[in-house]
Amino acid sequence: MPLLPAGRRPFPLPLHRPRSLHSAHRAPRERNSRETETMTIAARHPLHGAGDLSPPGDRQRAKEGSPHRTASTDSRLPHRQRSISEAIRAPRRTGFLILLGFFASFGVWGSIAPLAGGAIASGQISPDSGVRTVEHLEGGLVQDIHVRDGDKVRQGDVLVTMDVTTPRSEAEALEDRRLTRMAEQARIAAEIAGEPALDVPAMFDLSDPVVAAAFEAEQRTLDARLALHNARERVLGQRIAQLSETIAGHELQAQSALEQLDLMREELADKVSLLDKGLAAKGEVLRLRRGIAEAEGLRGSHVTAASEAQKEIGETELNLKAQEAEDTEKLAVRAAQIRSELAEIDKTLSALTAVLDREFLRAPVDGVVANLKVRNAGAIVQPGEAILDVVPARERLLIDAQISPNDIDAVEVGMAANVRLSAFSGRTMPQIEGVVTMVSADTARSEHSNATFYPIRVEVDATEFSDHDIELRSGMLASVLVVTRERSMLSYLWEPFQAILQNGMREG
Repeated sequence: MPLLPAGRRPFPLPLHRPRSLHSAHRAPRERNSRETETMTIAARHPLHGAGDLSPPGDRQRAKEGSPHRTASTDSRLPHRQRSISEAIRAPRRTGFLILLGFFASFGVWGSIAPLAGGAIASGQISPDSGVRTVEHLEGGLVQDIHVRDGDKVRQGDVLVTMDVTTPRSEAEALEDRRLTRMAEQARIAAEIAGEPALDVPAMFDLSDPVVAAAFEAEQRTLDARLALHNARERVLGQRIAQLSETIAGHELQAQSALEQLDLMREELADKVSLLDKGLAAKGEVLRLRRGIAEAEGLRGSHVTAASEAQKEIGETELNLKAQEAEDTEKLAVRAAQIRSELAEIDKTLSALTAVLDREFLRAPVDGVVANLKVRNAGAIVQPGEAILDVVPARERLLIDAQISPNDIDAVEVGMAANVRLSAFSGRTMPQIEGVVTMVSADTARSEHSNATFYPIRVEVDATEFSDHDIELRSGMLASVLVVTRERSMLSYLWEPFQAILQNGMREG
C-alpha cells in the first residue's frame, strides 16, 4: 500500500466479487468511470493530490486539523495543474479547429451552393389526350361485345360489333342503282358520239355477271336507238331522192316546153309575115298564138313543181337535222340528270360506307378498357352515346396540377418542374424532371373545397419511367415543384430576417 501524507486516511474501496459474467465485464467500465470522476475532482480542486482518493469531508478535516502539511506538498500543486492544462490543450485546440472548419465550410457551401426555390402544386397523372371515349355516331343495335372492364387492348383491336344489316341492304341497293346509271351514262355518251359500242369504265369488271348484265342491257338499247335513227334517215333519204327525181322530171318538161315555145314563136313569125302578104290565113296565126300560150303555161307549171319539190327537200333535211338536234338535247338532259343522280348516290353511299366502317368499334390506342356501359348483345345504343373508355397506356404522361394564386406570378410555360408520385416511395422512384407546358389564363374553383387555383400542366418524359419497375396509371396523385428561381442557402436563411427588418423599419 502506498504511503499517504500525514493526517490522510485511505479511502476504503469496497471489493465485490462479480456475481455474474455481465457484472465482471461491467466492473472495468465502472473503474474507468470512477477514475474519470477522480480526475475531474482533481481538476476542479487543485489543492487535492492526484492520488488523493479520500472523501471531501475527510480532506477538509485533515486540512484543518493537521499541523504537519509541509511546503513541499503545496509546491507540487501548480505543477500538477499545469500538467492537466497541457493535457487538455491539444484536444481543445483540435475541437476548436474542427468547429471552425465546419462553420467555414458551411458558410462557403451556403453562399455558393444553389438551392432551388419554387411553387408547390398538387395534381394527378393524365394522358396527353385524356381518356379515349369510344362511341357510335349513328347508334343502333349491338351485335357482340368482345371486351370487359380491365381488359388490356392494342390499337385496332375490335371492342364492339354493331348490327349493320339495314345500312348494308341500303348500300347494296344503291350500288345496283349506281351501276345501272353508269351503264346508261356510257350508252348516252356512245349515242351522242355516234359510236356503235359502249365504252365500259375501267372501274367495272365485265366478268361480274351483274355488271355484264347492266352493260349488255344498255348496249341493246343503244343498238335499237341507232337502228331507229338509221331507219329514219333512210326514209328521209328516200323521200329526198324521190323529190330530186320529181324535180329532174319537171325541169326536163320545162326545158321541153321552152324548146317548143321557141319553135312555135319562129313559126308564128313566119305565119304573120305570110299573113301580111295575104298568103296565110288568120286562123293559123291565132292557133299558133294559142299553142305558144299553152306551152308557156306548161313550162311554168313544171318550173313551179320543181321549185316546190326542191323546197320539200330542204324541209325534209331541216326536219332531219331538227330531229337529230332534239334527240341530242334529250340525251344531254338525261346525261345531266344521271350525273346529278350519281352524285347523290355517291354521297349517300359514302355515308353508308362510313356506317359500315363503324360496324366494328376498335381501340383507338393501346390501353385498358374502363367504364363499359353496354353489358349484353342486343342492347340499343343511342346516337353519340358513349359505350366504353380506353385509358391510354403509352401516351405522353402529363401532370394536371393546381397552383395557388399566390404563386402564379412566378410560374411560366417552359419552366422546369420536379415531379414526385405519391403512390411510390422515394427509394422506389425518385423525383422525375418535367417541363411546364400550359398555364391557365384564369382561375378555376375546386368542386370539393371551393378553393380557387390556376390549372397548369407539366409534361413528363415517359422514358424516365422505363428505368423503374412500376406501372403508371392515369389519375395517380403527384406532387409538383415548379422551379421558379435558384438561390443560395445563406440567402434562404437570411430572407426571413430581411423581411423582419424591412417590416420593422416602417412606421405604423
